[in-house]
Amino acid sequence: MAQIRFCDGTDDYIGWGLWASRAHFPTDTTTLTGVDLVRRAGEMTRRWHPNMQQLIRLTDPATAAWINIRTSAPIPPQMNADDLLHKPVLGRVQLALMRGGMRVVNAFPFLKRRITESIIRTRGAN
Repeated sequence: MAQIRFCDGTDDYIGWGLWASRAHFPTDTTTLTGVDLVRRAGEMTRRWHPNMQQLIRLTDPATAAWINIRTSAPIPPQMNADDLLHKPVLGRVQLALMRGGMRVVNAFPFLKRRITESIIRTRGAN
């Protein structure tokens, strides 16, 4: 892997990166360096704004490096779009009712204790 060099702080510079899932990169991209890596970035961004294309063309090939970045798989949403919270007006009403309910529970210690015990039974003691 190429060493990444940063400016020493005495000059102005612009840093950029091209990030996408592996499926969007041609298979040989991971083996490219320097001029070929900058050329590939230019090919992949040919429909981008001309100013960004110019920035890529002006890149010093000695500063171009391939870096593998791994991320986790997307976490599935806990609620679907049909839930009330995803509908602005109904979601606000539901949220207000939930907050009101919490205030009532917190105002009565015996209710709070029963709710807490119920949650512990449902979720476990941890």
